[in-house]
Amino acid sequence: MSTMRRAEAHGEHGEHGEHGEHGEHGRHSEQSEREAPRLQDTLRESRQRLQDAVAGYGARDIQPLAPYAALAAIFNLLFAGFLLAAKRSNRPLPERLAPHDILLLGVATYKLSRLISRDQVTAFLRAPFVTFKSPAAASEVEEEPRGTGWQRALGNLLTCPYCVAQWVSAGFVYGLVLAPRITRVVAGAFATYTVADFLDLTYEQATKIAFSPPPGQHQQQQGHESE
Repeated sequence: MSTMRRAEAHGEHGEHGEHGEHGEHGRHSEQSEREAPRLQDTLRESRQRLQDAVAGYGARDIQPLAPYAALAAIFNLLFAGFLLAAKRSNRPLPERLAPHDILLLGVATYKLSRLISRDQVTAFLRAPFVTFKSPAAASEVEEEPRGTGWQRALGNLLTCPYCVAQWVSAGFVYGLVLAPRITRVVAGAFATYTVADFLDLTYEQATKIAFSPPPGQHQQQQGHESE
């Protein structure tokens, strides 16, 4: 008899527990349904306030602010990822960069950023975001961003060597901390490339000066030919 009573009591407790769980779940569902419109209204108001705040800037198609903000967020997320990777690899951040590393990475950053943003061979990287305008000096090209939104934002980034340099320099510095040997090798390759370019341009200018006649002599030759 006592066993049957315990079983009945346990059954009643189970039924009450199930009803309680269903009731609590129902209350949560009703609360979520009531809060969902409020959340949507809050997001809508926040978005409208943000649009009103930047509305005076104008030129939204030419200056896509939202993609710019996303690019800035990505840049900072990469920086946070670098700090996390440095911590997990037990590589302490240097108190300062050595002058020779700053010079090496600076020269390499200059060359790689121009290679990405202006070189005619790397035009296939920029083609989805830019329009070709004309050839430029030293195997470079003139281009302009096209489209709207992300297309224009990436076009503005990829055609600006100063903008690309910020990303390239950050990558070199991160590499110097995490993998200094291979980073110095890669940076050394681009630094050597820069020196070679400078020597090529210097040689071309020196050749033009050496083989071009003096201005007075050129005028005398033109006078004799006219006579």
